[in-house]
Amino acid sequence: QTPVSYTNSVITFTDTLANVNTALAGLTYKSSSGYAGTDTLTVTAVDQAPNPGSDSETVAITVTASPVTAPDVTVPGAQTVPQNATSTITGIYISDEGASTAEKLTVTLSVSHGTLTIQVPATPPGSTPVTYSNSVITFTDTLANVNTALAGLIYTPTAKYDSTDTLTVTAVDQSPSPVSDTKTVAITVTNESPTINAPITATAVTNTSTAIAGIRLADPDIASTNMAVTLSVSYGVLNVPSSTNVTGNGTGTVVINDTLANVNSQLSGLRYTSNARYTGIDTLSITADDLSTPTAGTDAEQVPITVTSAPTPVASPPTINAPSVLSVNEDNVGVVQFGPSNPISVQYADTTTELRVTLTANNGDLTLGWKGFLTSYTGDGTPKVNFTGPLSAINYALSGLKYAPLHNYFDTTDDTVTVKVDDQLGQINTKAIAINVYSVNDPPAITAPGTQDIALNTSKLVSGVSVYDADVGAGSMKMTLSALHGTVSVTGLGPSANIVFTDILGQVNTLLGTLTYTPFNNYWGPDWLTITADDQGNSGAGGALSATKKITLRVGNY
Repeated sequence: QTPVSYTNSVITFTDTLANVNTALAGLTYKSSSGYAGTDTLTVTAVDQAPNPGSDSETVAITVTASPVTAPDVTVPGAQTVPQNATSTITGIYISDEGASTAEKLTVTLSVSHGTLTIQVPATPPGSTPVTYSNSVITFTDTLANVNTALAGLIYTPTAKYDSTDTLTVTAVDQSPSPVSDTKTVAITVTNESPTINAPITATAVTNTSTAIAGIRLADPDIASTNMAVTLSVSYGVLNVPSSTNVTGNGTGTVVINDTLANVNSQLSGLRYTSNARYTGIDTLSITADDLSTPTAGTDAEQVPITVTSAPTPVASPPTINAPSVLSVNEDNVGVVQFGPSNPISVQYADTTTELRVTLTANNGDLTLGWKGFLTSYTGDGTPKVNFTGPLSAINYALSGLKYAPLHNYFDTTDDTVTVKVDDQLGQINTKAIAINVYSVNDPPAITAPGTQDIALNTSKLVSGVSVYDADVGAGSMKMTLSALHGTVSVTGLGPSANIVFTDILGQVNTLLGTLTYTPFNNYWGPDWLTITADDQGNSGAGGALSATKKITLRVGNY
């Protein structure tokens, strides 16, 4: 049988004398938690006779207080963390020699200039862990769970803060007379100042909006917080693309208060306009402030702007010399050159002024001639070409200009090459050249399968034969099919050693889908099925064009 255990402040049981004495020999006493003082153990025995007799004795017990051991907090040395970022602080743990695995501690964590985040393990296992995030966190749990939580402690400084902070860790046990320990960790929050990249100089024309390119800011620890950038000039106004989070847009002093990405986006579109009739040197001053506290990170740069007078426009706009019409054939070896037989040239009184030329074609590509003297060019070999340079460079490039119609394009009324010349002083001239692209007959193309094996004295459908012609349109295609040692047939024609039929392309391919070869009786050996397609010159210049293909036949698997 299983022995019976009793645990209580009062225990009553009945058994034989031998079992009673065995039980009393193992009697243990445990005081109430935290109690110190005197106690009395009373033992009473009553027999089970008809006239019960009893006896009672007492035992005096003195309960002394156990020594109380305070928890011990261990912390790491001083910590250095970046601004505007989260950092894990490791090396914090608590020990408590007098605590059992079930006893709990109360832990308080606090900082003055940031947020602490911890996750306390799930109790019981399988439930959801508890996450705390605040400048002051207090929680109570077992020593093991406390240390697990502290191992993942995360510190996030207040946005823009860049000085010192103190992490305070206090642990208090849960005894009747609680004892505690407190330790601190010194934290230094660092800040990297912004840097400004800017051009060494800039130029502008008086009273003319001019892009100031190449200004860009960097700040490795700004994250997604705002920064303040101030732009100022003395003899003009500044403009950025958007007025969102901007003050003074369109004045001499512009302040942008935005994220780094948005600031750089605004700076990429910065424009300067000098005061009317001002010439000389203006200075663009740039300051960047990351708005950190208590000590902001800053940088400053200056860009001298040389403001010159606007060039005096010549008396007349550029003149364009060009043919009114250019005639080319479809797919004409890729290109047709304008010059020297069809030259394009520009005349302009000022040979030093930079001209801007734009060439456009509707259905072809344009390629410039000599480009070595041009200041810039884009789109060469495409339907739209832009290039700039002085007059002589412009005419060198135009002297070798080539036009290539798109593949299979032909039309005598639709395409135009437009020449636009801009002296960039307000005078523009444009001339259109009509392009006649004449149709040229394209040859047919035959698709056929590879070598065919034909059984002796057996007909075979020869699949995979078709014809394509890009420009036959609704015209008729003439087909000739022949074999040397057998007959050929299609639906409605043959069998014969040679058949000829004429029809539109779609019907031709339908008939070819029924092409059948039959070897002569008892013939055994090689043969060839010859297919010829003749487009009969249905469209474009060049007359009739044809294509031929042979299919090798192995009769009787020789």
